[in-house]
Amino acid sequence: MQSWAQGQSQVLLVQGGHERVGQVEPRQRDQHRPLNFSTSIKVLVLLSQICSSGREPIMSGKASTLAFSMVYRISEIVTPSRSDPGNKCLQGEHLLLGSGHMTIRLRWSKTDQIVKGKYSRLDYIDDDTLCLVCNMQAYVSTGVQRGSPLFCHREGSYLSRF
Repeated sequence: MQSWAQGQSQVLLVQGGHERVGQVEPRQRDQHRPLNFSTSIKVLVLLSQICSSGREPIMSGKASTLAFSMVYRISEIVTPSRSDPGNKCLQGEHLLLGSGHMTIRLRWSKTDQIVKGKYSRLDYIDDDTLCLVCNMQAYVSTGVQRGSPLFCHREGSYLSRF
């Protein structure tokens, strides 16, 4: 009985030690900040100077245009990782371009947990730099594969949120 009690007291000491370590060193606050639109524009200018392919800055620009125009969440547009596309991102076949508009089908959304899907129609606007329809037509003209995520790098890896 005495050895059992000693064992239990050692367990409690170890557990208490873990609790005290957490209290001695307070947690660091997360220093990450969300990317804003002006910083995104600066990054896109640098991408056009760095990338050997003209497709990369176009792809990144169009993905950020969709996200920063507040039409979709970034998690709805791109894959959760560069190697695994999953099934929650925007696919090539989910984008339908018409004359003066485009229709996008989201299979998954944070606000659509029942997974009924959501269709969005976006119309043309006069400003070509901010018009989502013009931007997506320019991106699709660089080549989009059906059956894969809409935003893929030239070598085949997926554009992710990380």
